[in-house]
Amino acid sequence: MEDAVFRLQHQARILQEFRRDIAGLWDDNAARQVNQRYLDPHETDAAEINTELQGQYVALEKANEHFAQANQHAIQVENLSFAVAESLTFMRRESATAREFQEHHRAQNVQAKSLIVKVDESIAAASAVCQGVPKE
Repeated sequence: MEDAVFRLQHQARILQEFRRDIAGLWDDNAARQVNQRYLDPHETDAAEINTELQGQYVALEKANEHFAQANQHAIQVENLSFAVAESLTFMRRESATAREFQEHHRAQNVQAKSLIVKVDESIAAASAVCQGVPKE
């Protein structure tokens, strides 16, 4: 695009230089009419086009920069999503292990409670047997 803008600017500049060069030679009513009707508006239009093309070029450069940044952000997001997925897999495994330990704890707790009942019964039975034994 830079080349096209440069060529357009160059051609417009050559035309205007040529007009200045022949201004003293070509100075009749027809020349004034051609200048008024075609060449003067061309000079104004060329300047406006040049300004707009420069603005468009700057905007495209900024758009390219933003696109590159967006592309880098997309790569970062992809990498982070892989890390999140790995962490999620790890957390699921850890959660399953924790649930297994929790179930084992519950089973051990139930078993301990049932043994406490048996121990209480054994202590009560021993106390009952020991009540008839004289104390020294």
